[in-house]
Amino acid sequence: MSPTVASGASAVTLTFSLVISNAGPSAANNATFQDVLPAGLVNPTAISITPAASATAAFTGSTLNGTATTLPSGGVIT
Repeated sequence: MSPTVASGASAVTLTFSLVISNAGPSAANNATFQDVLPAGLVNPTAISITPAASATAAFTGSTLNGTATTLPSGGVIT
């Protein structure tokens, strides 16, 4: 996905979704993940994880780093 933002635009809200799944056969606990936002997007501020207790994540610059604390076989985190 390559979002287009008008030159000089400010306070534009974009939404990105990351889906993490486990095809099994075993649970993947404490598995780490990383996702880099497209170039030009700066200061990401919000993270929403479903189910809420399944992972932790934080942005470092434009890179999202996280840990799937509990991801059973067949499970999905969004």
